[in-house]
Amino acid sequence: LIGSGSNISILNNIVRAITENAGLNGEAIGIGVSGVWTTPFSNIVVAHNQLFNLITGRDETLFFDGNVTGFSAIGNVIHDNNCIGIDMIGFWGTAPAGYDQARNGQISGNTIYNNSALNNPSFYGYDAGGIYCDGCTNVVVEHNTVYNNDMDIAVASEVSGHVSSYVTVRNNLIYSPYAVGLSIGGYSASNGGSDHITIVNNTLFGSTTTNFAGSFQVGFNATNNLFENNLVYGGAAELLLHNYTTSAAPAVTADYNSYYTSGPVPKWYWLGVEYTSLAAYHAASGQDAHS
Repeated sequence: LIGSGSNISILNNIVRAITENAGLNGEAIGIGVSGVWTTPFSNIVVAHNQLFNLITGRDETLFFDGNVTGFSAIGNVIHDNNCIGIDMIGFWGTAPAGYDQARNGQISGNTIYNNSALNNPSFYGYDAGGIYCDGCTNVVVEHNTVYNNDMDIAVASEVSGHVSSYVTVRNNLIYSPYAVGLSIGGYSASNGGSDHITIVNNTLFGSTTTNFAGSFQVGFNATNNLFENNLVYGGAAELLLHNYTTSAAPAVTADYNSYYTSGPVPKWYWLGVEYTSLAAYHAASGQDAHS
């Protein structure tokens, strides 16, 4: 869909084996909603579809981009694709300034797995998220099962000076990511970031040896975020929380979480420093007092 419109439902379809053939610059789409005008796409429902075995290159499997408001992705099964599973996008110039942000959405009850950009020539490695909010706002991500993706869930912005904001990630089962289970903040200081992201009541189980970024990662330009009441299992990498930036202001408030590892050396990184006990990490960071 491109342009504007309202009250559109895309239901119970099978979308498979779409393949771009342009290599580095290839752009194919499974299901996409692009709001390009000042009149939005509104009340858009994408539910109970299957999207799999797609080679889309630079574009995502399912996305809501630009001037899109009141959207939902519910009960879809998305797997074995070479780019992001579900993406909610803002600030990339799809719509005029002031309208260019997917907002007021619900991503619920989806099963998303085996999406990886490792062999995608348009990317650099473990770059594909299962669910990715890239500059969206006022979105709830809940009751999804997300596993074996490069990044299972990420909430950030790749556009400098902009953030994803007021996103709630709750009651999801997130496990066996290749790089990171759940990530907020930009991957470099020149990116955008994450503001007022609430992450509660999730189970994060990071069991792969390639899980180098940990169960929960905090990147650059992250402000006013909350990480509470989550069950976090470090798995083989034993890396539970990974705040690798050196910003003095707390990027996230963490508390009331339950942390587990399978080995003897659990790891928390805070402001780039490694701690191997909850007590030491708490003393240095002031976080997780009741965890």
